[in-house]
Amino acid sequence: MYGKCGDLDNSSKVFSKISDKNVVCWNIIINAYAQHGMGEEALQLFTQMRRDGVQPDAITFVSVLHACSHAGLVQQAKFYFASMTRDYGISPSGEHYVSMIDLFGRFGHLDEAEALLKDVRVSNEVVAWKAFLGACRTHGADKGRAKYAAEHIMKLEPTLSAPYVLLSDTSE
Repeated sequence: MYGKCGDLDNSSKVFSKISDKNVVCWNIIINAYAQHGMGEEALQLFTQMRRDGVQPDAITFVSVLHACSHAGLVQQAKFYFASMTRDYGISPSGEHYVSMIDLFGRFGHLDEAEALLKDVRVSNEVVAWKAFLGACRTHGADKGRAKYAAEHIMKLEPTLSAPYVLLSDTSE
């Protein structure tokens, strides 16, 4: 509750009083910090979680990737994304891919974002395509790339107006 309200001091106090912290407890506190723009602190908690011998799960990595995104830590996000499978045997879900696409898009790594979009697990994720289209707009990517993303969104959800608006903003 404290974490959702942005009261990270009380959230941290309650967390510290838990004697047997499981992965759910860790996920909640890491996510609270990530969601409130404290990416570095969220990653420190993730490091402490691993030091304490608690095995991360797929949900943990969603929060870790969000933390990297909020803190602008592109290289660390790439490391953690690869680590999911390599070190923990967790196959990335669409949500993990969307997080990476959003992160790449925010920081102008459009080639990397587009490469992830072509993965089968993400190809039908409208939110990923919208994030990519928004990044094209933000970073002034070529109109062809923006048009390609907008057309893909329109094909997946023809009633959405967002691709039309975002596409029109890229043609200035």
